[in-house]
Amino acid sequence: MVGDVGTQVKSAALSLLTTALLMSALVLPSGGTAQSLPDDRGASPFYRWQAAIPAAGRLLRSEPLLRRELPAIAGSGLRVLYSSISDFGSERAIVASGAVYFPEGKPPSDGWRVMLWAHGTKGVADRCAPSFAGLDAAESEFVGRWLARGYAVIAPDYEGLGTPGPHPYMGLGSAARSMLDAARAFASDPRLSRDLVVAGHSQGAHAAFGAGLLHPSYAPEVRVRAVLAAGLPGEAGLAHADPASDQSGSPWAAPLDPGTPRDSVRSLRTGAFDPWIAVYLNYVSSYALAFPGFQADQWLTTEGLKATDELSSSCASQTLAAFMASRRPVSDLMKRDLSVLERGAARYRRYPAPHFSMPVLVIIARHDALTAPELSFNMARAACRRGSAVTVRYVDRGSHADARAELGRAGLDFADAAMAGRPVQSDCPALAWPGRG
Repeated sequence: MVGDVGTQVKSAALSLLTTALLMSALVLPSGGTAQSLPDDRGASPFYRWQAAIPAAGRLLRSEPLLRRELPAIAGSGLRVLYSSISDFGSERAIVASGAVYFPEGKPPSDGWRVMLWAHGTKGVADRCAPSFAGLDAAESEFVGRWLARGYAVIAPDYEGLGTPGPHPYMGLGSAARSMLDAARAFASDPRLSRDLVVAGHSQGAHAAFGAGLLHPSYAPEVRVRAVLAAGLPGEAGLAHADPASDQSGSPWAAPLDPGTPRDSVRSLRTGAFDPWIAVYLNYVSSYALAFPGFQADQWLTTEGLKATDELSSSCASQTLAAFMASRRPVSDLMKRDLSVLERGAARYRRYPAPHFSMPVLVIIARHDALTAPELSFNMARAACRRGSAVTVRYVDRGSHADARAELGRAGLDFADAAMAGRPVQSDCPALAWPGRG
């Protein structure tokens, strides 16, 4: 029975990454030659910063969002550029982008409370950046709930989305710094309180967890009152561990203390179709950052380079759906197994020991087909074992999208309590996996 459940979890972990990619386009770094890398499908000139990059967390420029770019309930909004630091491959100064949404009316004397929002997978092309592409209807309704409760929403795009250069998909430190530096960039805005909560969904839950863990050492002046994560992927797809159980009864084999060194990245099946090839193609831009001198044409065939270029042509899912349906053998696309590179790059996606200095809410949809709910539970349990105060809320029969919607209900109530300094319940003493139901 344990093996059966573990197999389902492993399949769901793969479903998370491949289905999430069906909502995105794959893209590679700009500036390459015809035989190296295609460009990264740029956004508007606003996103191009030509001057020197100052210290991290500085607002570089802003422009008002148009009325049609705002949630209906928003009073106003900004598109912004700010400085940050990437740690993917090497530490370097970068320019990041995002959007800020303000409630209607006059801010309170101590400023609007802030929700620092980490979005889910949108794609990796520049023009897929939410600050450029805009919010879809569900996102607009979700952000509107927070605005109606009196929160301003700061919504970073992450490194390499909107701004030039590759997006290190699922890069933990990179996304966490993009989050925290966005908050720093508005630290002196009189409309905003210095207190904030960090919330994220799916890929954004990964970023929110990272921001909560990195905050004490990287940006201690940012007053993070709580971390909220829905559809948390944990380290899905990064370890490829074999299913097993442990003494706690969890059916997922990822280590209890994420960040533990391991070499368990599975090699691709080169003689047949392997759905993990879509994941690795999405990571190619990360390899360009992690390994100086990386040339895609040394790893991908002509057909592989062509497929990657096709996949990077839009933020829509149709091209990737057609690619997955074609079931091409990996050997038609790769000259060499990209999992060799992932063994070196995976460390940039992994969590450090998950001890949080603020309360944490983890929302788990028990029928989530994109993020295996056991993965979210494993991360909650790991944080508990490190002494964190973790509250877990289950959405019975809920989907991946339902987990985000619950952030606008239970998440808001949890945030209100944390911001007011009221005690929040920790489920750690009695935390146990309830099953999928």
